[in-house]
This record gives sequence, structure tokens and C-alpha cells, in this order.
Amino acid sequence: ITKKSINSYLDVSYSIGSFNTYKASLNGYHLFPNSHFFTSINTFYNYSDNNYFVDVDIPDENGNPVRKRVRRFHDAYQNYLGSMEIGALKTKWADLLSIVGRISGMHDNVQHNPTNIEQPYAKVTQQERAINATLKFQKSDILKKLDANFYAGYNRISSLSVDTSIYTYTWDGTPYLFFGNPVVHPYVGEKSSNRKLLFFNTNNVVGRLNLKYGISETSNLTANIISSFYQRKGRDTIQEKYYGRNYFQQPESMHKTVFGLAFEKKLFGGKLTSITSLKYYYYKANGFEINSNNEQVLVEQKKSQSGFNKAFRWRFSNQFLARASYEFATRLPDVSEAFGDFLDVNPNPGILP
Repeated sequence: ITKKSINSYLDVSYSIGSFNTYKASLNGYHLFPNSHFFTSINTFYNYSDNNYFVDVDIPDENGNPVRKRVRRFHDAYQNYLGSMEIGALKTKWADLLSIVGRISGMHDNVQHNPTNIEQPYAKVTQQERAINATLKFQKSDILKKLDANFYAGYNRISSLSVDTSIYTYTWDGTPYLFFGNPVVHPYVGEKSSNRKLLFFNTNNVVGRLNLKYGISETSNLTANIISSFYQRKGRDTIQEKYYGRNYFQQPESMHKTVFGLAFEKKLFGGKLTSITSLKYYYYKANGFEINSNNEQVLVEQKKSQSGFNKAFRWRFSNQFLARASYEFATRLPDVSEAFGDFLDVNPNPGILP
């Protein structure tokens, strides 16, 4: 959790743990003297072999399982992030205005089937690299009695999933042998039903605007809108060579918007607060599935839904209060539910809000 402070500081840490684990971080914030400008930096790097011991069955020369204690041999993980922010505080034109740039990445060796430890992997990996930029703006009384809070962000993510080995491995890290020879499966991966070298390039844009208008000392009106757009294209060079086509060049996209309007009223000298909210949800998704005949099936859907909320808050004293509320809401699908990753999560672009 990024430290929040209005005073300049610098934190540096480095730690060493079991199983060749290393963690390093550098975080700092500086408010320039006699000015409204500031800059901050947040960085970290984590690494671990995760090579702790497990008790598993390993086949002997006759194929019979023998219980042994071995180390995990393909479970290393590393991730990193570098972030820099520059901005201004408490100026005439903004309470806060800042721009943030980030770069991050991850490399994960996948050790075994997520539901069966008896099926180890030796070559399956997942990688990801992301570039992110955000803009933040806050201003009280941008117009008379009107407060504004705005956020916008852009993410570009490149990911790679590797499952290309033609062998089945045992927990001693060697290929499984049958009559002294490695068992070969040229088309099936260790983890998936087809060998994969799957690249994805993703673009994601998100924006949020919150406006709060003070109608009187006891009532205010709030409008909030958040909207996001996601697009992904990919390529699997192994499947492209085998099937003669690239299924993943078909763009997948998702657009979600939620608009809310809330009226807040304080009664009985502020002891009772009533909040009434109306919401509007919009969802559009374009994706595809690959059926059992290796045919690409395109799926498109568009939905909209209204919702509402009613809430009361009664303050007995400065220390105690009671709240009650009811909401009729809609949960919109997220990207992983609709499009999957074709490894651990199958695509389901027809999933409904």
C-alpha cells in the first residue's frame, strides 16, 4: 500500500528469506520548498525460488509409484514495479493535479496442475509486462458549491504463456520413461490439451468523474460515472502452424459504463441521514470461443440495466451510529470471466451481467 504523506521522506528496504527469497523496495516523496509541486517514486522487486520440500510419488524403473520427499524444481517467481509521479497540491486551479507513469512485469514458473500435485510441470511459464499512465485531478468549488474529482488511466499489457514441452515430467525433474525411453506427446502440452506459445497484447482505458453539488447545508447531489474499454489481440505460433490459422488475431473487446446519481439529505439536526441513489449499467462484449471441432465461434452481446439504492444512517452520538440499506444492483462480468486466458480459464463471452 503506497504510503500517503505530505512530508518528504525516503524508505529503502532489502530482505532475504527462505527458499532463495529476495525483496527490495525504494519509495520516496519530495515536496519542493516554497512551492506547490511534488514528486514521488515507488519501486519494488521480488524474487523467490519457492523450492520447498513436498512429499510426492515418483515412478521407479518399473513404473510403480514410490513416495519420496523432493524439492519443487520449477516454481520460481519474480515481479517488479517502477512508478514515478509528478504533480501539484493546493493551487488556485487544483487541489491535486498529478501524472503517474508506471512499468511493471512478472515471470512465473508453473510447477504443477492447480488441482493435482501429482502432475508436475517442468517447462510451463507465464510472463507479463505492463506500461501504465494515469492522470488525477481534484478541485473543491471548481464552480460555486461544486466539487470535482477526475481520474483517467491507460494500460498496455503484453503477456506470454508457454506450454511447449513434448515430454511428461516426474517430480525428480526428468521426463517420464516407458521401457527406458521418454514418453513423447508432440501435440499435447504439459498443461493444456494443445501445445501453446500464446502472445497477447492488451489495451485498456478507464475513466472516472465524480461531481458533488451542495444544494444547501443539509443536502447535496452527487453524480458519478465510470467507464472502461478493453481490447485484446493475440497470436499462438504453434497452433497457427498446426491449424493453418491464427484464431487470436480476432480482436476481443469489452466496454462497461456505470452512471450513478445520489441525493443525500440530513434530518433532525444531522442525526438522521437519508441517501437515495439511481444507477444505470451498460455492458458490451465481443469475443469468441473455439468449439470441439476447432471452429471459431464469434459471440457479441450488449446489455443495459437500471438499479437503485436506499440507505439510512442514524447517529446516536459521536461514538455510535446505525445504518440500514437496500440495493438492487447488477454485477458486470470482468475480462477474465468473459475472455479467459485459454489456459486456466476457458472463454465465456456469452456470460450475462
